[in-house]
Amino acid sequence: AARAVVANPINASLLAAFVIAAFWHAQLGLQVVIEDYIHVRWQELSLQILVRFATLMAILVALFAIGRIAFTG
Repeated sequence: AARAVVANPINASLLAAFVIAAFWHAQLGLQVVIEDYIHVRWQELSLQILVRFATLMAILVALFAIGRIAFTG
């Protein structure tokens, strides 16, 4: 039943937009936490890069999964 709902193009588009917004929100939240609690500059930069990379990878994986369901039915 869930696959059938996601296979609908409108629902797939809305789910993709939600996934992007949710991961972006998570990345912004982690950015604030890192800025507030990490005071060594190289550690802060390293964690910021790591969080952005992990967020980007999560978005790509989620969009790939949504696309696969949407295009294969």
